[in-house]
Amino acid sequence: MIMDLFFDEIYVPTEPVSLAEAKKHLLVDFTDDDTYITSLIQQSRNAIENYCHISITPKQVTLTRSQKIDQYPAAPYGVSKWDLSFYGYITPGNWWQLPHGPVTAVLSVTNVTDSGQITMGVLNTNYFLRGTQFKEIKTNGFCETLIVVYSTGWVNGQGAFYCPYDLKRAILEEIAFRYTNRGDQRQRYATANPGVCDGARAWAKQYIELQL
Repeated sequence: MIMDLFFDEIYVPTEPVSLAEAKKHLLVDFTDDDTYITSLIQQSRNAIENYCHISITPKQVTLTRSQKIDQYPAAPYGVSKWDLSFYGYITPGNWWQLPHGPVTAVLSVTNVTDSGQITMGVLNTNYFLRGTQFKEIKTNGFCETLIVVYSTGWVNGQGAFYCPYDLKRAILEEIAFRYTNRGDQRQRYATANPGVCDGARAWAKQYIELQL
């Protein structure tokens, strides 16, 4: 059996840190580096998202989880099909997390069967969700390929995009570190966490979401 799990993300062009905010944090009052600082905003936000395994900016994610198998059960002799989740099968009653939350909405759930037939899932009938910001999903039947389309990002009670203060400060710290240490590979990143500086890690670590 081969398990495939991959994403296709559509970004909404909204950065949580503006150029003016970044320049104020850097104590930069000239325009020569505006283009470079603008690029650092996106790079630093990406770095924090990857470090925490979350989405900061709004995105639409297409998650495909497929299993290339011949027939059920393709497991050691004597193992019930209801225990196949141990071997990676998408089995009924087996909860698994939608990565890179927080999840704002699940837009569609599609089950592609062995014969190629596509069945659209119905909430609380074909599939179930639990959780608030970081949601888990389970199906009501065996699936060979499951496609879940959902939106992510931080939104307030009115549905407007926002960025928690600690995450915004982490982005600003990463921008400052990359701006100050550009070209210095020895001091580029934190030793234990390549790609994220120590200051950014200190602000962002509470938002780390483990992917199980």
